[in-house]
Amino acid sequence: MLKHNLRTSFTDSGVDAMAATLLSDSSEIELHQSMRDQWATPLAATIAVVHLLSGLLLVGWFYFLVPRFKHDFNDFGVEIPALAISIIRMSDLVVNYWYLLMPVTPVALILDFFVARWIAKQIGLRVAIAYGVSISLLFFANVAVSNTSSVRRRLAS
Repeated sequence: MLKHNLRTSFTDSGVDAMAATLLSDSSEIELHQSMRDQWATPLAATIAVVHLLSGLLLVGWFYFLVPRFKHDFNDFGVEIPALAISIIRMSDLVVNYWYLLMPVTPVALILDFFVARWIAKQIGLRVAIAYGVSISLLFFANVAVSNTSSVRRRLAS
């Protein structure tokens, strides 16, 4: 009789409801973690490929297009802005030391893959996507800024 009363009082007090809530929360967390684990590797591979393509675009910009702008600036005979000078210096590094990119690129891609996968598994898929987009935007911003300064200079003359 006492056992039945204790069982009834625990049931009435909501202990069973709390236990059910805790169990459903833990299964939801496990489901969320398994989804993170499932998508972390493909997302990290995609981020690494996007960063590779962005980097190739940036290297192509520095190797082929910026030297032409450098030649144009020299022909104008005007003072070159500090931003354009820094971009020309980076371009000179790429043009003169392009062969150093060969061993650095695979190492950077492997590191990028593991960093993106770690972020996706430990912090979250959204943060990993934000990481991938932000790095690519940095690449594209460099190209856009260097293009804008050269176009402004051409229009001024």
